[in-house]
Amino acid sequence: MGAIRRMMAASLDGFAADAQGSVGWLDPFEGADWGHDAFITQICTLVMGG
Repeated sequence: MGAIRRMMAASLDGFAADAQGSVGWLDPFEGADWGHDAFITQICTLVMGG
């Protein structure tokens, strides 16, 4: 059986977006290597949602 793994950005309060639905707080981290490319190479199926 396959494993289920996830990778997402979230603030300390557990949300990805602020009260207005913006993810602008992530802008200062643009270009940082958080291991996303390595993560994607390890999975066979990708489910994305919003």
